[in-house]
Amino acid sequence: MESTATASSSSVAELLNAEPQPRSRMALATVISRALEDFATRTLLIDDDGTVTYREFRDRAHRGANALRALGLRPGELVGIVAANVRGFCEVEYSALLGGFVRCAEVPRLHPNEVAACFATGEVRVAAVQPDWVEKLQAVSDRIPTLEHIVTLGEARAGVPSWDDILAIASPEPPATLPAADDDAWVLFTSGTTGEPKGVTLTHGGLANMVRNIHADIGDMDETDVVVHSAPLGHLSGCLFVASLVRGGAQLLMPAFDGRSLLSAVERHRMTWMIAVPTMLNQLTDLALQMGPDTSSLRRILYGASPMMPDRLGKAIKAFGNVLVQAYGLSEVPMPLTVLRQSAHRFDESGPPPARLLSAGRPVTGVELRVVDNERVPLPRGELGEIAVRTDVRMRGYWNRPELTAAAFDADGWFYTGDMGRLDAEGYLHIVDRKKDMILSGGFNVSPTEVEQILSAIPGVLEVTVVGVPDDTWGEAVTAVVVARPGAQLTEAAVIGASREQLAHYKSPKRVEFWDELPKTATGKLMRRSVRDHFWRDSGRSI
Repeated sequence: MESTATASSSSVAELLNAEPQPRSRMALATVISRALEDFATRTLLIDDDGTVTYREFRDRAHRGANALRALGLRPGELVGIVAANVRGFCEVEYSALLGGFVRCAEVPRLHPNEVAACFATGEVRVAAVQPDWVEKLQAVSDRIPTLEHIVTLGEARAGVPSWDDILAIASPEPPATLPAADDDAWVLFTSGTTGEPKGVTLTHGGLANMVRNIHADIGDMDETDVVVHSAPLGHLSGCLFVASLVRGGAQLLMPAFDGRSLLSAVERHRMTWMIAVPTMLNQLTDLALQMGPDTSSLRRILYGASPMMPDRLGKAIKAFGNVLVQAYGLSEVPMPLTVLRQSAHRFDESGPPPARLLSAGRPVTGVELRVVDNERVPLPRGELGEIAVRTDVRMRGYWNRPELTAAAFDADGWFYTGDMGRLDAEGYLHIVDRKKDMILSGGFNVSPTEVEQILSAIPGVLEVTVVGVPDDTWGEAVTAVVVARPGAQLTEAAVIGASREQLAHYKSPKRVEFWDELPKTATGKLMRRSVRDHFWRDSGRSI
């Protein structure tokens, strides 16, 4: 049953007539603290080591908040985390949320230089990392002037205490006061189009509103739910984690995505919710149709980052049933901005697929959305322009970047996404391009400028441009088009290998083409868009 059916017509009218939406005064920490008490005896975490109850998790989070304070961290300062989906990640994050500190999580697949740039920008003083990242972070610690303490989420080693050790000597007392709605909770670093890290700062109030919208527009959750997390908790999966936690659900942690293991876990633990980018969902669909696992417990599979082609959606529905939901959002204005509901995924496969399947869905209750021209004038339905949104689920600003924050929203509170799209006659949003040229590969944003800066420094490279190319596995494959210097003996393997020495593998090119020249404007500027169009011209879409 669609979750919005539970809302009364009067409450919907009140929401729709509130312009702009009032900012919530409820803090996420308050909601979390209440859930940890209300569901004390229920299971919260499931992993290979067993289970953890809400009460056990609460007690460790209280100790963790006091341990971070004992390390000298002050409320409002960032806690760096580099870890896969493990208990330690969750404990550090929720210790920070309850203690008034700010979670800054980076995925382990990043290059140490990239993590160092983010931690330096955020002035991180304490970082908790998985064991194989201790030496990696130590090697770049000189680039993080504020870093004072590294804590390992594994066994202690010389000069590096373990998270368990510092919890063992910390006070078990709960925080005297919880953070307020306007206090910072998360900082999400995004490279933007320049490759320079920008810290998107989300408040406790904004995240509480996000949780409200997930329940209202993606699907209600309760204590019978079991959510599997194989996508990084520092990204979209973490949004679903907290939405389930505040309703008493259980969370199954998977440190890495493995399709066969995930499907086995769904069957064994009777999973009810799953989150996946299309790359993951395509693999799961093929495996499910081969293996035939019992996935009847699934109520929702939430996917995002890019649409899926109708034939793949049809296969996924055949494999899992009518449980698919798509959501769209950005770091600055988190999901859900629009939702393609379960009911919208149903279609008669004997006829042509409806156009809505290539959309990102309709705007959710409480989000204003419009498409504007270059002068920011709203356009009628059907016309292509930049997508702008206004919502109470929005960032406070960019961390320590007041000039960027001031430019992010206009005087009326509208955020201009940089995504190009159109609203069709039925109100479905079709995202057709990215104004900012970002590449979306395997669910991760890749800045082409950042990759180009690395590749251009390779000896033998005269010119280079980087674009996303249609790919069945990755959605978009990072592709470099290189013009070699005369006499240079460059190979695809050499270019990819050199990039992986300084970039995360997902940012490094999946393929390299060598051209005699790159298209340029009359003023000599490289025409990245022309190169991208070369690869997309026969795809039938542009994103």
